[in-house]
Amino acid sequence: MRTFLLAVALLAAGCGEWVDAKPQETNVDQDGDGYVVDQDCDDNDASVHPQALVYCDGQMDKDRNCDGVPDLASCDYDGDGLSPEDGDCDDHDRQVYAGREETCDDTSGKDNDCDGLDDASDPDCAGTDDTAAL
Repeated sequence: MRTFLLAVALLAAGCGEWVDAKPQETNVDQDGDGYVVDQDCDDNDASVHPQALVYCDGQMDKDRNCDGVPDLASCDYDGDGLSPEDGDCDDHDRQVYAGREETCDDTSGKDNDCDGLDDASDPDCAGTDDTAAL
């Protein structure tokens, strides 16, 4: 009996984890959006796939079109033609965007051209009459 128990113990110790021999299927479309698992960045949500439209609905981390960029970064909330992804440093003010000419009359510290400098410290505004009072 002791030999039998020893043999069973040795056999049990030699067995590792069971491995599921069934490979994960990558050609299945789990959410029915027309894109299979290896093409779809969230195959449990039919609104997410490589050709999905970007929605500006406030979901900060949602990437519906699988481009690796959250949708919110692609949204242009102020309608100036640029999103934060495009360099708009204040997407709630249509007078502020990357590439805009600096307006040297702003005493509120606004950075109109998104170069990281407000009017008071921007060399583009140095010596203008509008900033003399700053």
